[in-house]
Amino acid sequence: AIARSKLLPQLTASGNISRTREQNESPLTNGTSISYDNNSGYSLQLTQTIFNFGNWANVWGAQATIKQAEATFLAAQEDLLQRTATAYFNVLQAKDTLYYTKANKEAVARLLNQAKHKFDVGLIPIADLEDARATHDTAVASEIAAINDLSNAFESLSEITGVRYLSLDSVKADFPLISPQPADIEKWAKAAEQQNFDIIAARFASIAARENVKQQNAGHLPTLTASGSYAYAYDGNLYPQNSFNRNKTASVGAQLSVPLFQGGGVVAATRQADYQYQQALANLDLASRSNISKTRQAYLGILSNISKIKADKQAIKSAKSSLRATQASYTAGLRTMADVLTAQTQLYNAQNTFATDEYNYINQLLQLKQLTGILNADDLSQINSWLEKPMQIAKNNIPAEQHLTKRKQPQTSTKFKSKTIKSPVATNKNRTNKIVVLSAGEVKQVDSDGDNIKTAMATPNTNNNIGKN
Repeated sequence: AIARSKLLPQLTASGNISRTREQNESPLTNGTSISYDNNSGYSLQLTQTIFNFGNWANVWGAQATIKQAEATFLAAQEDLLQRTATAYFNVLQAKDTLYYTKANKEAVARLLNQAKHKFDVGLIPIADLEDARATHDTAVASEIAAINDLSNAFESLSEITGVRYLSLDSVKADFPLISPQPADIEKWAKAAEQQNFDIIAARFASIAARENVKQQNAGHLPTLTASGSYAYAYDGNLYPQNSFNRNKTASVGAQLSVPLFQGGGVVAATRQADYQYQQALANLDLASRSNISKTRQAYLGILSNISKIKADKQAIKSAKSSLRATQASYTAGLRTMADVLTAQTQLYNAQNTFATDEYNYINQLLQLKQLTGILNADDLSQINSWLEKPMQIAKNNIPAEQHLTKRKQPQTSTKFKSKTIKSPVATNKNRTNKIVVLSAGEVKQVDSDGDNIKTAMATPNTNNNIGKN
């Protein structure tokens, strides 16, 4: 509106009124004369720009700036959703790590007690006792660090939401492992290029910078302005003549202004604007390459973490079996305490790796949607359904990001919806099938074990109006 106002008519009105008393004394006549004059008037002036290319370039640049601001807002909104979810799952990961750390410490403490008893009766050398004591001390230190990490994770979540939590609900053990669909990394990269709000904002910033170059260069071009005016003036002498004059003036004209030389200011301003435009293009290229690269990494990370989670579960089973076998061999005198401690450490590491991969998978799933510009509150609702018991917060204690997600967004991103259904093809009554939307227009039906049942494929949404020039 500010930029467009220069294209619209400009109307100015002014008026005046005055009264003058004049007293003259003459030494020749030895007399005094007094006169009174009244003056009043008003004027109207209308101007309309006929041609000024700089004003038009300013309007085009302002329109691009508005779209840039809108894209920046939507990017910040998605970032808030992503940061909130990440902070939440960081708490859960820290809680799982503390749980496994405590379990490991208790197991090592039992081994240390066994080592002490056996050392006291001379069944094991002092080296085995010291190994157990060192491992126990390390486990105690790890527990202290895990407690601190959990407290820090809670603080980070409270910093975002403005709410302090005592506990959070954990993720279900059977939550679905979803592969991105369509299973084409190039389509996801293309979607990010066209729909990522950071890229869109950078694109419109470059457009605004380009229009600024035109606006500055317009200082070399002529301008044409039409104008019209009307004026009324009254001049009256009340005493001694009692006379008056009235004047009415109307005029219409046009003014052509051709800049010839302005001290090099226009050239310098144009050069400066061009450098700013080149910088904006470089920022656009950087945003594009960075976000597309992150999209590819998130896509591959999801696939990798799905495989790693399955491998982690098997690794935990194997580590437990190995620990039991090693303990049995140790009891029979075939293995040493160091072997038992190593097996216990392997189990602890496998459990921690599983927790890390599990939450990395969820975070990267949300990150992929954020990078392609389709993350919204419905996705958090879907993730919320994966919890043991969805968290409830009092209405008078709603975090700031929940207020934000309730706002009506411009039609620039794709909505996600999910629901739980009973599949007619399921033969096991304990298997619950879910319809999960993975990308714009794509629906995938999976069972509770993550096995595919039916997939309807579609490409990521590329019809994002805000991203069009």
